Formats: sequence, C-alpha cells, structure tokens
Amino acid sequence: MTRRKRDRVRRWTYIFDAVIPGIFFYAAISSALSDNGFPDPIFDNDPSNVTFNIGETATLPCHVVNLQTRYLYWMRMSEPNPITVGTYVYSPDTRFSVSRDHTSTHWDLKIRNVQLEDAGVYFCAVSSGEGREKHRRLIKLNVKEVTTIPPGISINGSEFVNKGEPLMLECKATGFNQVSNYLEWYKDGKIIDNSYIWKHHRLRGRAMNITDHHNIDTKTLRRVLYIARSTMEDSGTYMCRISPLDIAKKTVHVLDEGSSNIDKRGDHDAKLVQETYNNGNSIGGQRFGPFITALSVAAAILCFGHLHAT
Repeated sequence: MTRRKRDRVRRWTYIFDAVIPGIFFYAAISSALSDNGFPDPIFDNDPSNVTFNIGETATLPCHVVNLQTRYLYWMRMSEPNPITVGTYVYSPDTRFSVSRDHTSTHWDLKIRNVQLEDAGVYFCAVSSGEGREKHRRLIKLNVKEVTTIPPGISINGSEFVNKGEPLMLECKATGFNQVSNYLEWYKDGKIIDNSYIWKHHRLRGRAMNITDHHNIDTKTLRRVLYIARSTMEDSGTYMCRISPLDIAKKTVHVLDEGSSNIDKRGDHDAKLVQETYNNGNSIGGQRFGPFITALSVAAAILCFGHLHAT
C-alpha cells in the first residue's frame, strides 16, 4: 500500500471514528431538546422490498412526516456507520445520494450503478434523544443480474384456414427494447396500417384488429393480427418486421370447403395420393408376379413335352 493510500484510509477512519459519533451526539441532543411539544414522526407505508437490475439506479423510498427539526439518516444493517445524515453523504462511496422533494417528507436513498454486493437490508431512521432505534423503517434491496435475451422474431398461426373461420397471426419479437422498437405487419408487400384496414376490411363490412402486448421484464413484443371471418382475399404472404434486418414471413391459405381435398391442401396431398396409387400397383405387382412366372414355366414344360411326344 502506498503512502497516499494509507493517508486516505487514516482520513476516512478519523471521520468515522471521531466525526460521525460527534454528529450523532449533536443530532440526539438537538432532537431531545426539540421533541418537546412535537408529535412523533410517522413513516409512510412505502414498499419494504425493492428489486433492481445490475447497473440501474436503485431508489430506496423513505417518506416520513412530523420530522420537524429532527435529523433523518440512512444506514445499512450490516454496517456500523451511517451512509447519510440529513442531506450529507458520509459514505466514501460516491454512488450514494439522498433525494428530497419540495415538501421535505421524502428522503429517498439512491444508489447509482447498483451491484450485487449492494443487496441487503437498509433502514432510514429519525434521530432521537431516547435512542436511535425508536423510529426507523427497514427496506430490503434485491439486485439481480440482467438476463441477455438474443434478438429474434417469429410468426405463430395456422397456415391453412377454412373460409369464414377466424384468422389469427401472432408476431413475437424477443430481445428488443419496446421504447425504441415496434412491430409492423405487411401483406403481400403492403403495410397493414389504418388506411389498409379501412380500405380492405371496414368498407366491406369486415373486421380486422391489431393489438399490441409488451413485457418489459423479458423484453418481449407481441403484435396480434385478427380477422373475425376470413375470405379468399385473405390468402397471401404475411410479413412482420421490427427492423430492416429482423423479418419473419408466413404464407396463409384460406380454403374453400366446396373444393376437393387436393385443391384445399395443395400439391403435397396430390403427391401423397399419387404415391399411394403407385405403391398400390407396386404392391399388387409384387404379389402376383411369382404366380404369373410359375404359370409361364408350367406352360413351357407342357408345350415341350407335347412336341417331344410327337
């Protein structure tokens, strides 16, 4: 340890061992002299458990009325010395500060760039000549690691819908900030906005709704496209995007119940029918092939025997 560092440690040791007890003694005497005729301080029912992510500014609320000329201070249960007394910060950690409102009833403790080691039980207390523990309020600070969610976008929904049935597609994007990002729907290259909905649906007495759902904790954005009664015109390629590079597409087929199964399900079912037919012929050929071969051999033997007898 260098000489400069040793001097700094001695300086802070002096502050906590000499100055801070003196301040508490002065605050206690002042409070004892001024408590006469004043009602007891009352703490508001603020949250007693708060949670913040690493790197955020943690706010520990403390709302007290009837403070009068008393002093309010913040401490951590695991530490012997105060963090703040009044508006003065006595901790060597410069991340701490006290936030007050114009009514002087809120004395919130703020911790910039909060870290895992900051988690624990803190309390705000009012100085009193009868002891520091008479008026105080505990609050637990929880600090959690930020879970990094990789960006991704997808569309959920049925590829085939019968005519007249509801059509619903959900676009889901994860790992994006909802403040600076938003989802957009397109159909066959045209953006689905209010003008599109009015022109293609409402003027024709049809309903299309688009709703947004966000989850701040998981950084998930969802945009749901819903058509109450689908028509053949709703067939096409739907695209959802959140940026020029983050795009998802899905082709939807609206089926007419009056058409054949092949028409409904496309070439896939047609190939399946053809394969079934071909397999049937193949199976039949394999089944009767040996029998036909045996008849041919028998006929040849009879013919040869007849010629030999002649």
